[in-house]
Amino acid sequence: MESRHAVDTDGVRLHIDVGGAGADVLVLSGGPGCVHYLAHDELVPEGMRAWCPEPRGVGRSGGGAHTMAQAVADLELVRRTFEIDSWVVLGHSWGSDLAVRYALDCPESVSGVVGIAGHGLHKDRTWSKQYEAGIEPDPQIP
Repeated sequence: MESRHAVDTDGVRLHIDVGGAGADVLVLSGGPGCVHYLAHDELVPEGMRAWCPEPRGVGRSGGGAHTMAQAVADLELVRRTFEIDSWVVLGHSWGSDLAVRYALDCPESVSGVVGIAGHGLHKDRTWSKQYEAGIEPDPQIP
């Protein structure tokens, strides 16, 4: 994979591996805090260009511990730096949770989400109430 870098306004350098050719897909590994174990040419979906950022404070990226909001901001920095209009976001494990959060916070940047072995949407005071209000009750089993 080819190496690229994005730098945030505080001078933190983020490392991104890029491989393949075609439509853009952002690939997020699990963790948080794991080295990007999905950044391998043989794992790039056929017909796609995979962007595999190493999270802030992990591997070859600078910085340190950070919030989910910072992780989302870092993904947007990568997208803007490389002038990507929108991309499919594919996440594994915790990366799936980040993919969902990113899609909710930046819907104009995401054309689709693929989550593998994630935890799903986490309980949130407002979202959970809206969701649970729309759930059909379980049928009564005799």
